[in-house]
Amino acid sequence: MADHHPADGGRTDVKRIVAATASAASWIALAPSLVPRTWWMTAVNVAVNAYGGQKAAEALDGLAGPALVRARSVRRYLRPEDPAAALDAALAPHTTDPATPPLGLSPAQARRWRRHTLALAVSAVGTALALHRSMDRQKEVTRLTGGLESDSELEQLLGYLVGLGGWWALGTAARLSAGSRRLLERRVKKLAPFVPSLLISAGAGLLWWSTYRWLLTGTLTSIAEKAVISDFARESTVVPPAEPERSGSRESRESFATLGFHGRGFVAGGPRAGRIAEVRARLARRGHLGEQSPGERRPAEHSPGIAARTPIRVFIGRLAHPTLEEAAEAAVAELERAGALERGAILLVTNTGSGWIPQWSVEAFEFLTGGNCASVAVQYSFAGSWLNFLIGRGQAIDSSRLLHAAVTRRLAAIPADRRPKLYATGESLGALGGNGAFVSTEHMRAVLDGAVWTGTPRATPLVGRLISSRRYGSPEIHPMIGRGDRVRFVVGPEDLDRDPFGDEYPAWEFPRILYAQHPSDPIVWWEPRVIWQRPDWLREPRGADVSRHMHWLPWVTFWQLASDMPRSVKLPGGHGHNYHAEVVHYWNAVLGSGVSAAGCARIADAIAADMGTRSGSLPLTDPAPWQAGAQEDRRRNLVRALRENLREGLRRLRRGMAQGAPGDPTL
Repeated sequence: MADHHPADGGRTDVKRIVAATASAASWIALAPSLVPRTWWMTAVNVAVNAYGGQKAAEALDGLAGPALVRARSVRRYLRPEDPAAALDAALAPHTTDPATPPLGLSPAQARRWRRHTLALAVSAVGTALALHRSMDRQKEVTRLTGGLESDSELEQLLGYLVGLGGWWALGTAARLSAGSRRLLERRVKKLAPFVPSLLISAGAGLLWWSTYRWLLTGTLTSIAEKAVISDFARESTVVPPAEPERSGSRESRESFATLGFHGRGFVAGGPRAGRIAEVRARLARRGHLGEQSPGERRPAEHSPGIAARTPIRVFIGRLAHPTLEEAAEAAVAELERAGALERGAILLVTNTGSGWIPQWSVEAFEFLTGGNCASVAVQYSFAGSWLNFLIGRGQAIDSSRLLHAAVTRRLAAIPADRRPKLYATGESLGALGGNGAFVSTEHMRAVLDGAVWTGTPRATPLVGRLISSRRYGSPEIHPMIGRGDRVRFVVGPEDLDRDPFGDEYPAWEFPRILYAQHPSDPIVWWEPRVIWQRPDWLREPRGADVSRHMHWLPWVTFWQLASDMPRSVKLPGGHGHNYHAEVVHYWNAVLGSGVSAAGCARIADAIAADMGTRSGSLPLTDPAPWQAGAQEDRRRNLVRALRENLREGLRRLRRGMAQGAPGDPTL
């Protein structure tokens, strides 16, 4: 039988080793990361890392296997088998020795059976211990990141089982792909035997790669097309703004319908003059308000002298302006039409892929400047940030660069004493694109009056250079750049005035550039180098909201961070990829507004309350869980009512058409 062949026994041992390596890799995948896990996050990590462990073991066998076979051959040649032992082994199946194993198994088969049983037992025990320890670590991560809990033990077990199924699916897909390629090679060689084998293999590989690229391109194109539909077909409860200072209003050249989902929400939302005046008056009564906000430091003839104004908001939709050059020029024209050139400050906002804008940053800027400002953004894509991060980063950079150049050209024509100050902001992919408009922070400070960048990905070249040049001894999560008198990195508001060593910073010169990054933000720390290189932030002391049990593991950490990304935006503000109330403190420092810390907190409370009212959902600073439920219920009821009204209107229209009467004019 084939089972008795030494080579078969060797291959069985290799398969067992490969399976054991994959199982160990799946246990390692359960190690804690930055964000509490859901079952699907566990499944992704287990599937990818088990498959990676399997391929690593197979590659090692491919490299070391032939050498081991040669070593065994040499050993047999030098130490030939004893003829008597060989005769006993040949007669063993026909003997009735009481030592023969039960169930009709030969000694070799019995040994393999015992090895398989032992391997399964070790695997079961190892899996149980790994899952138990993982759940303990997840509770710690939950506590550190503000209370967003991971899934239950049963759901985590489900995730592990689904991950094992994903491992099998990945292996099956790889085997089918390799088998199809080998079949193609054999067919081609049979039809054209004169063609060299190497050329056939190269041609088959090229064909397979082209097929994969075609499938990937088709998939991404389909996603992009659906993103366009989603951007304009998603339900929205906002209405066109009545204020002429907003894009999409009756006076605007930009149609409200072409602004997209996020653009419509941006121009329709935000505080008006009355709300800003109310909050600022409350701060003034309590002594929290500074002497004057930067937006109000204008010559008397240039400032209307009122306490608050309705902020200008300009958004240029991708649908109405196919090219980024045209969109940038349209943004300048819209700023001029809305009166932005007579305001005290202009904020350049680089949005994310689908047009999402960091409302916390914009509204903090508006409150602190008393509304004497304008914010402008240009949509450069319909797809989500993750897709643009993979294939369309250049669009974000080009959009930011062209908008900055167009606005700067227009401002250069205004006398310096009447010229609005120019600021910039961006979050996530928006921060990457916004930084791409500048070659260095000195260039940034030369053309801007200040900037606040939040959650900037490590793939941003300018930030990468800054981190590499940080002061010796300062950690990657809180680097010190130079003396800290021009550019500052912060983890939280408490880092605005003190450096990583606990000393007070020297006076911060204007213009001020600020980067905010959370230790628990996977979008900040994810980069391809994590696959093979241990990052400094996992070599140095961990951040306050990062588990001390998180360690760098080749390949594993990369996929842990990747699976952490989607859920990082659901953590409470101040953790993960959520930069909320803290942004008010950051803009207060960059603008030099002079508002007290308590005043910044009150402004943040006002922004949170306004966001909850507009969206019908919790603004993720978590005032209280019961408020979140009530607001979410109101939002759902409103959407349900809108849908029912639409259905009723369509029914009336169909009845009118069936009766030969015109449709209901109320539609």
